[in-house]
Amino acid sequence: MWRHAEHRALGASAKPLKTACLGRATTLAPRKTFGQARAPLRAAREGDILPQFFGTSLQHALWYRQTRRLQAFCRFAQAARQAKDPGHAAQAWGSIVRAKGFEPSFPAWWAALDHRAPGAPGVFPLAQPQFDVAICIYDTCVLALRSLERTLKSNSRAYAKARRQKSPVLIFQDIKQAGPDNVDLLIRPEQAKVVAIDDSQLCLQLSRAPCWDLQKPVYCGAVRIEIIHHEDSWIWVDTLEGVAVGQTCAQTQFTGDLDELFQAFQHAWKQRWCRHDKVPHSQWDDILAFAAHVVRPAPCKLVEVDQRLLGKEIRHKCRRTSQGP
Repeated sequence: MWRHAEHRALGASAKPLKTACLGRATTLAPRKTFGQARAPLRAAREGDILPQFFGTSLQHALWYRQTRRLQAFCRFAQAARQAKDPGHAAQAWGSIVRAKGFEPSFPAWWAALDHRAPGAPGVFPLAQPQFDVAICIYDTCVLALRSLERTLKSNSRAYAKARRQKSPVLIFQDIKQAGPDNVDLLIRPEQAKVVAIDDSQLCLQLSRAPCWDLQKPVYCGAVRIEIIHHEDSWIWVDTLEGVAVGQTCAQTQFTGDLDELFQAFQHAWKQRWCRHDKVPHSQWDDILAFAAHVVRPAPCKLVEVDQRLLGKEIRHKCRRTSQGP
């Protein structure tokens, strides 16, 4: 009965119906299906047609590939290579005729088109045409592809608007700023000022003794110098040209190893965690004695927990969220 109704509807329809619209009441048992793997569109080469829709749509992907096939065939026909290589021409045009994504087939889809480019044939040729006809077919497919892309972009905007009207939380996700990236590289600058210069020894005395890296240069103003040796606040360099007292010697060191990152983290926070380690115990006795003398003790009465009170507290816990025995 349903098949008869579908055939009548198919005969009365001006456009061919898709296969997905047919076959009602023909599935008698559940069938296991697998998700279709959709390969991304290949990057267009220079001169190729570019897509204007970048969402997920199988129909758009198939139509775009068909347009790329027609463009490649037009280039092939324009170069007048059909006579030289008729086998490739027949194979390329056959892939265009048998292209997927058009219901029920590409020639039938072409015959049902409402708009075509000037010069395009009304009946799709099954044999490879000349360049002037192929270019009109290509222009028609470009028009259909752009129309599909406008429809898909409009539907995507409407769907996104409807989602945000239904769930305003998504608006906060749109305006949420990107969080900071994980620490993969730690930059540690080492700086010290030049206090004295010894021209005879080619050495500099600095205001402090940084932990220099002998494998990296040091910049003193705009001068790059190489460290030969360093001891305490003295460094021996390869040249003193352009170096003056009062300038700042700087070296940027990079740490990317995980163990070195942990060591740097421990060194930076050790000053905060262990700042009371050197406080003598007698000082704490004075602090506690002062607090006992000045601060008034607050009365604290412990509640006796019995079986009734424990059972009451347990019943207040939610079974779906609370954890416990």
